Amino acid sequence: MAEAENKNHFVLVHGICNSAWNWFKLKPQPESASCRVTLLDLAASGINMKAIHDAIVVGHGLGGPNLALTMDLFPHKISVGVFLLAFMPNTILQPSYLVDKYFEIVTIGSPEETFTITTMGPNFLKSRLYQVSRVKNLELVKTLVRPGSLFHQDLSKEKTLSDEGYGSVTRVFFFCDKDQAINIKLKRWMINNNPLKAVLEIKGAEHMPMFSKTKQLCNVLMREKEFEIEGLKRRKREKRNQRN
Repeated sequence: MAEAENKNHFVLVHGICNSAWNWFKLKPQPESASCRVTLLDLAASGINMKAIHDAIVVGHGLGGPNLALTMDLFPHKISVGVFLLAFMPNTILQPSYLVDKYFEIVTIGSPEETFTITTMGPNFLKSRLYQVSRVKNLELVKTLVRPGSLFHQDLSKEKTLSDEGYGSVTRVFFFCDKDQAINIKLKRWMINNNPLKAVLEIKGAEHMPMFSKTKQLCNVLMREKEFEIEGLKRRKREKRNQRN
């Protein structure tokens, strides 16, 4: 039992227009190293959120704001927050800032209660997201991709994330050198405006390294043990301070 508890637990959070199936190629690899892997289907795209326990949580793309909000609410349950080419807010600006600045917002519904949606067409998928992946992976995605929401209204109602919650969790940012989905200026802004433990690169991958560079992504994720140890030490210090 003690040995099982010492193994890494990865919680993988998908991005917009996708669901938990996005991680099907990656999931077996950490598991082959005796790590636990939990795939979350976000409520708007799949079944529901499972309980998150002490874990390394990985957010991809627009799964980043979901990860950030979870870190803010449950900092004691997350040892490391990994932003895999993910939108990463800070504790100064509202979580909606990145959506406001880098997306062309299209709304439907009444002026009082609008709803933002986005879709990904085959040309966008091929040229911006899956340009390195195999054709069979792209064809699979075309059959499974769905309209998604930016949750702009919800994010715009959120207060800035707290230093005590979100700001207290160890953060790591992963980027890929062939990514065409997220503007380089945005990536630099997020890296420069967040206190990160590390910035790690996956070479030869586009926006979807879980498809194009699965093994390399797994290898980089397995390095998170060193960051997880630091996160656990941080929480132990916090508990001691609370007792005192």
